[in-house]
Amino acid sequence: MIKLILLNALLLLIIIGCSETDDSINPPPPANPSGVYVVNEGLFGQNNASLSYKNLEDGSVTNNVYSSANNGNPLGDNANSMTILGSKGYIAVDNSNKVEIINLTDFKSFGFIDLGMNGSPREIYVKDENTAYVTNLNLDQVAKLDLQTKTVTVRINVGSKPEGIREANGKLFVANSGFGFDNTVSVIDMASDIVVATLQVGLNPRFVLNGVDNFIYVVCTGSFSDTTIFSGIYKIDPVANTVVDSIQVKKNPGEACFTDANTMLVINNDGVIKVDLTTKSVSPLISGTTVNSFFGVIYSISYDLFRSVIYCGNPKDFTQNGEVVTFDLNGNETGRFNVGLNPGTIVIK
Repeated sequence: MIKLILLNALLLLIIIGCSETDDSINPPPPANPSGVYVVNEGLFGQNNASLSYKNLEDGSVTNNVYSSANNGNPLGDNANSMTILGSKGYIAVDNSNKVEIINLTDFKSFGFIDLGMNGSPREIYVKDENTAYVTNLNLDQVAKLDLQTKTVTVRINVGSKPEGIREANGKLFVANSGFGFDNTVSVIDMASDIVVATLQVGLNPRFVLNGVDNFIYVVCTGSFSDTTIFSGIYKIDPVANTVVDSIQVKKNPGEACFTDANTMLVINNDGVIKVDLTTKSVSPLISGTTVNSFFGVIYSISYDLFRSVIYCGNPKDFTQNGEVVTFDLNGNETGRFNVGLNPGTIVIK
């Protein structure tokens, strides 16, 4: 939902309108050890989130795999993110206030964890098969989950409107977006489940990544009304709990991924930009209009390290089923495949 809020009023009016989608239910694909999972948000309040799957062995794409494997039941309302550990997928379904757990071999549900009223899960860190942590946007908390009993065991108060979460050095780093008005990262000691530090970064921190260099990287989207406010990437030392560097990225940087130890791809208002962490140089790579001819909006991004493929989510006009567009590292388009409504997260296994 946050991504939709960040668009202008015209887009919001379009989103509220009627949608044209293909909700047909097909048999789920056979199990495969490698694939691309696309979490489609759907439209907020319409309970039409879905999961698409691309088999990387034969190239086949199947939509609505969750529904087809679970007697036609919908995934839920406004699915926000997905985390994979082993043979299980953990999906944060924001407006349904739940974390759905699925078997990646057949897409069947293992059940879900109810986060309660206003639980609003955003991002999940799965420690192991027993324990996970999830940010609760509307509660300003991080919930610790028992994955075996499917219950919330601890609730940890953090900053305003937490979104991204990652682990390093036995600590969790939580981006407090404040809906664009916070500028902090909460540091949680996992041994005690207590906030041990609050770090100041740029305005509107939303995405947290683990670097190959063992540092934590936080993407701060900045202000949508005041472009003079610094936005960009902040580098955090997870041992000392200190911010050690920053790189300015203009035009509201958002979702990001690494292509190697020193290079990040970041979505901003223009499309996808490449950031060299060593030289701190920023250069355009993929135009937004190349992906999305309607509004020039790229909704999600991921990178396949082994096949050197960039995946970009295209929501089209936000009311019809979207697609994923693939590129090589030079920004040349290599293909497209159809997915569900508003592809907000792309996960590669």
